[in-house]
Amino acid sequence: MGASPTPQNRPNSSNLAVATKFNRAQLKMNTQNHTVGPVIEHYTVAWICALQEEYNCAGRMLDEEFNAPDFDAKDNNTYLFGRVSGHYVIIGCLPAGVHDGISAAGFGRDMARSFPNIRFALLVGIGGGAPTPDRDIRLGDVVVSQPQRTLGGVVQYDLGAYMSGDTIKRTGQLNSPPAVLLGAIPEIRRLQSDPRKPDRIANHISRMDDMPEYQRPAQDRLYRTGYLHQGGKTCDLCLEDRLESRENRPATTREVTAHYGVIASGNSGL
Repeated sequence: MGASPTPQNRPNSSNLAVATKFNRAQLKMNTQNHTVGPVIEHYTVAWICALQEEYNCAGRMLDEEFNAPDFDAKDNNTYLFGRVSGHYVIIGCLPAGVHDGISAAGFGRDMARSFPNIRFALLVGIGGGAPTPDRDIRLGDVVVSQPQRTLGGVVQYDLGAYMSGDTIKRTGQLNSPPAVLLGAIPEIRRLQSDPRKPDRIANHISRMDDMPEYQRPAQDRLYRTGYLHQGGKTCDLCLEDRLESRENRPATTREVTAHYGVIASGNSGL
């Protein structure tokens, strides 16, 4: 990632521990709820969000928030600094209104230059579930990228050559997650499946109890394949007789159900 840049004089963070330029003016907001954090060399984990909604939620997952350290003045990104368990984490969001591969590459380049000891970056965000008879994915579930057969864990569905019949022939694949993350998955799955262990995910989700716009809806509607959305921001105009019939899930002690496998990603929306 290159050598550590020369520290620059930068403003302290706002009461959300956010560091950005704003013409290098001192942000005159209350910082009493945050302590002076570690130096840039101590941050080893990056959490990247593509959407504002994801960024809002990610900030609530920190166990502790820190004021911003001095970092490269040429870095155009905005960061939130904090700690999750024993890890020092930086959380960043892609530029507002720009969610293409070019902006993501620029974000990663600046982040790597400013924080040379980052071991890995996690892209965490909202996705659309694709249930199958073998994968009972429902609203609010979590999917973790994991290699499967010849696939690295993430498939870019729009990376390839367009063929006749609006089909795409895949011409490459993305790399697998770092070995250190794959090595942690078995232990994570063991802890999550053992009802004697505390549900730490539920404890983190409870931090958002005062954010009603991010609560799980009471109903999880899954419409039949081929039925088109009837317009509007909600499904109020969609016909209920086009819903898939699904049994209730068995009772569980876990707040969230996690799935492990291949994730589809791309620059074009579905």
